Amino acid sequence: MTTNPLIPIRKITESLRQVQAEPAQPEVSSELKVYAQEIDESLRPVLKIFQESISQIQESLSVSFEKINLARETWKAKQRICEINPLEIWEEIGKVSGFIQKIKLEKSRLRILTVDAVKTKCNSQFILIKDQYLKDSQGSPKSLSVFDIPKLQNKITEAIAEISLFCSQIILERLQEIFDLYDRGINRQKITEYLFWEDPKSQEKFQASLNLAERELNASWENHSDIIKVYLSKFEKEAIDKFKSMKKSISQKNTQIEAYDRFEQEVYQLISQTIESIFDERVEITTVILDDVLSFYDYLLEQQQRYSQESPEMIKAEKDWIDTQEDRLKQSSNQMSEMIDICNILLN
Repeated sequence: MTTNPLIPIRKITESLRQVQAEPAQPEVSSELKVYAQEIDESLRPVLKIFQESISQIQESLSVSFEKINLARETWKAKQRICEINPLEIWEEIGKVSGFIQKIKLEKSRLRILTVDAVKTKCNSQFILIKDQYLKDSQGSPKSLSVFDIPKLQNKITEAIAEISLFCSQIILERLQEIFDLYDRGINRQKITEYLFWEDPKSQEKFQASLNLAERELNASWENHSDIIKVYLSKFEKEAIDKFKSMKKSISQKNTQIEAYDRFEQEVYQLISQTIESIFDERVEITTVILDDVLSFYDYLLEQQQRYSQESPEMIKAEKDWIDTQEDRLKQSSNQMSEMIDICNILLN
């Protein structure tokens, strides 16, 4: 073991202080006591610098201890990962992949059902307006001035708002079905179990990513109504704008029904695009998280394949190296602690 360099300084300091403490004697002159005190005082700044340097070394040692502990935990994780049955991981990959496909198929199915339901609602609203305001008792087009009647304009605005509200309600119901499917697809217990096998760094990285994604998902779900409202407000504005454009385009009485029908089709197209955008954005959040889970499982399999190629000699050599480094760090740490103790004694 390396000799503590402060031990000789401690002996010198103790001798100097002993000289200073001696009663007046011929062999211990007052000049000698003064010199002893001066030397003792001159050592103090050196000891303080030494003390600060040792403290910095101790901080570096703490970082080294963290790294060696991580290396040990990583080594342990490698052994744990090799014990996992790869068929179990593949089974989970199959389940998650299956749920991703189910969610995508369900998204398409529910989107189509939603579009059809909303179109039916649109159709009933627009036919009622057409029969009531645009045709006379014989079914012929009314005067061109009909489009300037405030009551008709208000009726169109009310119809679009009612379509928007109906759309919002049905979308929320359909999206809930998809999120229920997502909850069945993400096996949090199994993810936690597999994370346990990982080293601390990988655990922290993936868990943080998953937690962030789920927080965003939960926040998104809580704000579903507001987000959908933004989409539908845009739809309402664009639909009203198309009605105004339609009014300007009509120049003859016999073309107003055709123009109104085109307007109706444009509203259908607008609401269909809006519904598609809402479903795409809302559902993508769930599939992104499940894709991240798949990436983690793939990473786990890749680790297992890589670690299983290590020979028993390699595994033992790695552990021996970690043990040796840890022993050296402990030895150095003990020496630093001893030096700090001596510095504290000499400075008091």
